[in-house]
Amino acid sequence: MDCGVPFFQSNEGCPGYNLIPEWNDLVYQDKWEEAFERLMKTNNFPEVTGRVCPAVCEGAFVLGITESQCIKNLEFAIADKGIESGWLKENKPEKRSGKSVAIVGSGPAGLSAAQQLNSVGHSVKFMKELIDLVVS
Repeated sequence: MDCGVPFFQSNEGCPGYNLIPEWNDLVYQDKWEEAFERLMKTNNFPEVTGRVCPAVCEGAFVLGITESQCIKNLEFAIADKGIESGWLKENKPEKRSGKSVAIVGSGPAGLSAAQQLNSVGHSVKFMKELIDLVVS
C-alpha cells in the first residue's frame, strides 16, 4: 500500500456497519458500480446518510498515521454516481412469502424496514398512525 491509500483495520468504525474498507478500495480501483452495490448492501439510503451522518467513523479510518479520511464525502459521491448512472434498481424478491406486515410511520426507519421485508418476499402496508391499523 502506498501512502495515499487509506488503511482500515475493520468495518467496526462505522456504527451503521457499512462496509467502508470494501467500497473505499473499490473506488480506489475505479470500480464505482461495484462500490455502489457494496454500499447498498448495508445502507438503504446512502444518498441521505452520506449527507446527514455525523461521521463518527472518520476517526477510525486514517490516511497515513494522523489524517482522518473523508468517508462521509465518499459515501455520498458513490451514492450520487450510482443514482446518476442508473445503477439503482428495483429490488423485486424472487418469490412472495404470502405474509403481510404493517408498518406504522413512513420515516427512515419505516422505509428501511419495508425495503428489508420486501426483499425477503413479505408484502408491506404503511399506516399513518396506529389507529389506522386498529380500524383496518
